[in-house]
Amino acid sequence: MAKKELDYPTLSKAKEKKKENKTVLLFSLKEQIAIRKRPEKGLLASLYELPNLEGTYSQKEVEAYLKKNGISFTKVISLGNATHIFTHRIWKMKGYRVVLEKKIDDPSLLFVSKEELNHHYSLPSAFQYFL
Repeated sequence: MAKKELDYPTLSKAKEKKKENKTVLLFSLKEQIAIRKRPEKGLLASLYELPNLEGTYSQKEVEAYLKKNGISFTKVISLGNATHIFTHRIWKMKGYRVVLEKKIDDPSLLFVSKEELNHHYSLPSAFQYFL
């Protein structure tokens, strides 16, 4: 009988997690914030999210983006950085609160109170840091 006690299966190297940079925009108007529904398929399917942009934007770049897209705002405030780790992906996020002058004319955005957000909409924990 051959001794095979030490012939354990070897673990394969874990696949490296894909890193994604995002700029999260917390649009606020009076006592409401803007959320939007994620696509029906894919990561965090059909949940709501805070609007976000691919890549890492500086405050000046965010302000330029808002102006270019005709979004009226009174100020942009940095909310800091957050990292959210999924099983196969890492989101490096930089957040900004954008105080709006008026509602954005975008049918994908839904303006809700924090109470409505807490009771009626599923917002992934990845975005909780910015609330």
